[in-house]
Amino acid sequence: MKIQRKNEYLEEAVNSKRSIVVLYMAKKKPPKKRTLQDIVYSSRSKEYISAYCNLRNDRRTFKVSRIISIDGHFFLLEKLEMLLKAIVTIIMIIFVIALFGATLFL
Repeated sequence: MKIQRKNEYLEEAVNSKRSIVVLYMAKKKPPKKRTLQDIVYSSRSKEYISAYCNLRNDRRTFKVSRIISIDGHFFLLEKLEMLLKAIVTIIMIIFVIALFGATLFL
């Protein structure tokens, strides 16, 4: 089973012009379930989508990074993966500094 990324789900929904159900966390508010239709990427970048929101009965702009799930597929692991990569990078930098620091005094 292939694990799809959030942008792959969005791309498929935009291309097929189908509606999706998302769990969206607006700034400083608890997540809400929203059905989005007529989805297009923002003219600014792919960091935002514009869609008709059935909850608000209006067209709205949504920040992609605040979408927690699409059609029941959760994407919290993407953030965890990015965090783990950052931690590994920091550990490698500390190791290199420690290694070269130790060789300077030999």
